[in-house]
Amino acid sequence: MDHSASPSASNQVRAFSRAWTEVIGLLDQGLLQTEFSLPQARVLYELNQQPTWELRALRDRLGIDKSFLTRVVSGLTDADLVEVRTSATDGRSKRVELTDRGREEAAVLEERSAGQIEELLGSLTSVQQAEVTGAMTLILGALGRLQEPVISTRELALGDVGWVTMMHGELYGHEYGWNHEIETLAARVMADFCEANPPAGSRSGRERAFIAEVNGARAGSLLLMEADASTAQIRLVLASSWARGLGIGRRLVDEAIDYSRTAGYEKISLWTNDVLSHARRIYQDAGFTLLGSEDHHSFGTDLTGQTWELQLLAEPA
Repeated sequence: MDHSASPSASNQVRAFSRAWTEVIGLLDQGLLQTEFSLPQARVLYELNQQPTWELRALRDRLGIDKSFLTRVVSGLTDADLVEVRTSATDGRSKRVELTDRGREEAAVLEERSAGQIEELLGSLTSVQQAEVTGAMTLILGALGRLQEPVISTRELALGDVGWVTMMHGELYGHEYGWNHEIETLAARVMADFCEANPPAGSRSGRERAFIAEVNGARAGSLLLMEADASTAQIRLVLASSWARGLGIGRRLVDEAIDYSRTAGYEKISLWTNDVLSHARRIYQDAGFTLLGSEDHHSFGTDLTGQTWELQLLAEPA
């Protein structure tokens, strides 16, 4: 798979970077109408989040050159904003923290930064705000730069049917070369689920859709449907490529298992394909057993389908 950046993608990123620096005023002489440069303000921010930083850890946190950080901290020290001390336990380690004046200036920066972003977002509708913040999460996730991501799950909401359908087409098409049949299948399954489970609530109370979010951005899906009175069926399990490594798939499967027990099912079944190795590991770790395999031609390619099953134990007393 070719991972080189196309000229158009590179130009788009550069254009966005230039526009964003203008939007939040990074080219001004002082950030947020203060005397501080962007590196100085970022150091003050980090020190305001944690009382004391080991200088090496702060450098790793910011991802900047050692000598450059030393100059930034030295300037802040001369201004009586930070204080650098030698560690009591390791003479080679330097620890840095804010002075009283530094905390005051950091508070001013925090207030002005929050006000600037609130004003920026305040000009957008709630839908536009969700689109902007979701895109930001996607960008950071794709670049592996999400810090302390907040993962949550919820039930189906407006827009999810189309999103789940679209993501199955895009993800399996791009990563496995599958054709439009996978998107058609996802649309059909979603339609069946929604017809059986109207917005006012499920007719049986035994089926549920799980939508995973990371920092409020859609990141995964799973449907739990009733195969028969004793068997639940897991369908349309998916985790967005940018959110992989965060445990999205495992969380969805675990929640589906817990819900199945609560709903009174005796077992859970699922059908997948052997090329989806990451998903298979999740099922194995959750206790599913492979019942059988069968070759088939679907989604424009030759595949080996697999049927898995999990026997549910009663909840402990």
